[in-house]
Amino acid sequence: MLVSQLADLQQEARKKDANPQATYNVRPTYYFNVWNVELTEYVEPPFIGVESSFVLATQVFSARDKEAVWAIESKSKFVQEITQPRPYLVFIEEAETITKYLARDGLIAR
Repeated sequence: MLVSQLADLQQEARKKDANPQATYNVRPTYYFNVWNVELTEYVEPPFIGVESSFVLATQVFSARDKEAVWAIESKSKFVQEITQPRPYLVFIEEAETITKYLARDGLIAR
């Protein structure tokens, strides 16, 4: 029996200011060496970035002996904006890596 569980999860949210974009319109006036400058600045709301790290513990139990015969613990980190959907690709990559170790150790057939 294969058992995977989330052993640890740490998350830290940080605010990141967006880069303002500005446009300038510079026009001469009727006066010598005097300019008319119009500045328009577009400022987006700040981004919220979440830095996450997790530990995934996986064990293979023998049904006959009712004890663990193989175990692995994997750690991952990722950063995402809070407006993006959850990064399931990180968990899929972890599962693929664990499966490779299971196959390498002869616990599953390819």
